Amino acid sequence: MSLEKSGFRTIAHIGTVDASLAGSVRNIHAYITNDDAAGVETTDYFLTLYDRLKIGDVIFCSLDLDGTPTVRLYVVTASSASSVTIARETSVVTGDQTAIAALTENAGAIGGTNDGDLPDLSSPDAATNAAAIREVAAKLNALQAALVASGLLAAS
Repeated sequence: MSLEKSGFRTIAHIGTVDASLAGSVRNIHAYITNDDAAGVETTDYFLTLYDRLKIGDVIFCSLDLDGTPTVRLYVVTASSASSVTIARETSVVTGDQTAIAALTENAGAIGGTNDGDLPDLSSPDAATNAAAIREVAAKLNALQAALVASGLLAAS
C-alpha cells in the first residue's frame, strides 16, 4: 500500500483566507487508488506529496477500485517534509458514498473503466439507486455551500 502519484491530481485552487500571505491558497485534489481506506488513512501515506499539500486542502478519494469501490473526503491536517496527516470529513458527506464510486467507475469519460456494467435502470432497485444519487448530490451541494460560506470557494 503506497501512494501512486499517477492517481493524484489537483483539481482547483479554492481560495485563501489571507491573500497577502505567500502560499496561502488552498486546493481541491482528487486521488484514485486500489488501496482501501485503512491504507490511505495511515500516517504519512501522502508524504511523497508533502510539497503539494497544505493544511486545509481537500482530497476527494476513489478507493479500493479493484475490490469494493468507495469514495471518501479528507482534509489535510498537517503537511511537512517529515509528516503528512489527513482526517476523514464526515460532517457534510455521509450516507451512500458507494453510489458515487459506482458512477465514477462507469463513467469512462472521467477516468472510469466504462466496462458496461451499469445497473439495469428498469430493475426494482432503480428507484433506490436514484434516491441514493439524489441524496449524495444534495450533500455535495451542501458541501459546496459550506465552502462558499467559509470563503474557501468562490460563489458560482
